[in-house]
Amino acid sequence: MRSKIFTRFSLSAFIGIQIWIMYLMFSFPVLGINLQRDGNGNWVINELDTRNMAEPYLGLRIGDIITEINGLDTDDYKSVRQVRTIDQAEKIAYKRDGVTYEVTTENIPKISAIDLFALSGEAITLVIAFLLYRKTADSISARYLSLVFFNTAVIFISLCGSMRGDELARVLMGVSMQLLPIAFLHFLIIFFKEKGGIQLPVNNFKYLYLISALCFAIELNLYVPTEATYYIHKYITTLTMLIFISGITINLFILTSMFIKYRKVKSYLSTIIKTVWASLFVSFLPIAMFSFIPRIFYHMDLVDPFYMGWFILFFPITFAYLIMTKQLYDIDIVVRRIVFSVAIAIVPSLVITGIVKVLTLDDPKFTWERFLFFFIAATMIMAFSIYSFEYFTNKLMPVLFPRKHMLQNSIKQIARKLGFISSFREIKDIVLVDIVRTLDVYGGAVVFKYREMMEVISEGEIDTDTVERLVTADTLEHPDYTCFEIVRNDKYSCCLIMTKKRTGTLLGAEELQWLNMIISYLAVSLENVYLIRELMMKLQQMASQIQDEKVAKEFAWFRKLSFELQEKERQRIAADLHDSTLQDLFFLKRRLRTFMDKYGLTDEAVKQMNGFIEYIETINMTLRESCFELHPYLLKEIGLVRTIEKLIERESYTCKTALHFQAEQDEQIEELPMETKKHLFRIVQELITNAKKHAEADNVRIRLSASDKGLLLVYEDDGVGFDESQVKAKDVGSGGMGVEQIKSRIFHLNGRMKLQTSPGKGVRVRIELPAAGHSLESFESGA
Repeated sequence: MRSKIFTRFSLSAFIGIQIWIMYLMFSFPVLGINLQRDGNGNWVINELDTRNMAEPYLGLRIGDIITEINGLDTDDYKSVRQVRTIDQAEKIAYKRDGVTYEVTTENIPKISAIDLFALSGEAITLVIAFLLYRKTADSISARYLSLVFFNTAVIFISLCGSMRGDELARVLMGVSMQLLPIAFLHFLIIFFKEKGGIQLPVNNFKYLYLISALCFAIELNLYVPTEATYYIHKYITTLTMLIFISGITINLFILTSMFIKYRKVKSYLSTIIKTVWASLFVSFLPIAMFSFIPRIFYHMDLVDPFYMGWFILFFPITFAYLIMTKQLYDIDIVVRRIVFSVAIAIVPSLVITGIVKVLTLDDPKFTWERFLFFFIAATMIMAFSIYSFEYFTNKLMPVLFPRKHMLQNSIKQIARKLGFISSFREIKDIVLVDIVRTLDVYGGAVVFKYREMMEVISEGEIDTDTVERLVTADTLEHPDYTCFEIVRNDKYSCCLIMTKKRTGTLLGAEELQWLNMIISYLAVSLENVYLIRELMMKLQQMASQIQDEKVAKEFAWFRKLSFELQEKERQRIAADLHDSTLQDLFFLKRRLRTFMDKYGLTDEAVKQMNGFIEYIETINMTLRESCFELHPYLLKEIGLVRTIEKLIERESYTCKTALHFQAEQDEQIEELPMETKKHLFRIVQELITNAKKHAEADNVRIRLSASDKGLLLVYEDDGVGFDESQVKAKDVGSGGMGVEQIKSRIFHLNGRMKLQTSPGKGVRVRIELPAAGHSLESFESGA
């Protein structure tokens, strides 16, 4: 709650300050006129800031005597008494060679180049502070770094007001400069605690903030202009620079001691410490060495502090970038990239700076100081361009390299889809269609070659016979096809074959590289699918062959998973048939009838067309029956008993054997869980299928009954029977479950199966499923 109140108060105050300083910027120009008293007590111009407009627009010179400002005696003008400068003046009267002149400032541009630079710096720091605050809400150190940027933004906007002699701006400027190294230190303490678990001493923080608060209180003296105000401001300014330099020195000292302590630790921590030390040094050394220290000791700047001040942003911007892009732990790589980018940028920047110097030899405004700033700025801009080249190339790839961008997006989509492949047949819908469409070829095929057979999965226009001949001959070279081997092992091999592009050309180098990448993904997926299928087949076969019920129960989890996968796959196939093939047949019938009604056909043609429609209807009915067998949706609608009756009724149409079904205690049967009813339906379905294929019986009787003890299913036929000792479980992929797989379902339901058969005496199967709270022994043997 306190942090929210502080944040809102700070933002409100900052907005108010921003409005006030913007008002000053559009009301008064920056004059840059500094005064001092001569031996006669007159106020004489002793310095004109060449960056500002007093000299070219007003014609003032060093040595001119200022007599009046805005109609007031110079002694009485507020900014002269406060800081010995002329600010916010509209009229200035001065003497030169005994002659009095008067000038106005109305023609001087209100916004200077320094204002634009300062506003740019403020905008940059505010945007970064906002992004840090919003994008990294989970990082406390990032919040403190956003305060550092906010503090820097206050410095930039205060600069615009300070140059115009505003007391508030000068106070904020001094306090913000003092707080900057303290805020950095606070950030570093939180940062190392958060990222490295290092606890740095924080006891002396209150004294640092106390010193800054005292300076702030003293600087308020600017609002009460007296003879002492100038000297107080002068010494406070010097103290501000000393506090700034001392704060940076403390930061570097702490980092140096940490590096000495952790230099032997081979981890990211030592790298981060070194990088922080170096970036802090680069950020603050220029303004301290070339501006503050010379001003303290020699009362002059070697280089304008405005230019050197931009280096301060180097350290916080670097860390803001690393934190927001989550590359903090790759800091050594990032620093290496930055160093190489700067090294590469130096030579062209020197060349550009030299050309500019040659072109401006006669222009006195282009001093060596400005050329140094120009060289540094050119180096930084070029280094930034080199560093961010990869990023902008990726962002602009849709415009610059649309084909490459499309291929890269296709790789992502296909790689994502490969995770959903669960069988070889899904390759066409999941992968092959996308490959053919992306490459814009006539067609493509994935070919699986086993020891005894070959399977071709094709899409588009491709000659499968030619493809089979290529793979059979083991020669993957053809003038019209591009062939790739995906997988080859001792059990099967797999290859991808693509036709020419629709433009009539073969695939190019970029497309071949893309396709090789897809193949590497595809190879891994196919090998995984093959291994999973092999494992499932072996586990399922082993589970179906277990005779010991106790041991079989240990495989209950696998049976449950296996049955669920089977049901899910059956439902998927049934849904595909219903949504695609059955719908296509329906529309085909309707179009044929429309064709018959629209065109006058002969009686013979009408008869043939009706024959086609009847044949389509037969296919339609067959597919509907297949859908029902795959997904018995009626179980939920009409229950198990009625669904089995429907099954018996349908099977009777195509079966020579008389099928009889009897159910007892229907209500108790329908109270069974849906999972149990699904298993019972599948068992009955398989028993009928086996009877049709192998029993050669005249009659098949199925009885389903329920009692308090449990459920009983009895199957009997008068067929040829078989030798029970010769029964073997069928292979998983052979198309049927077999007797042992029926037993596997029964074991899953905690039941048991009794099989009685012999050659020539038919088959009797008794299946017992105990009710909850009952055991199998509770069934009567003769029930």
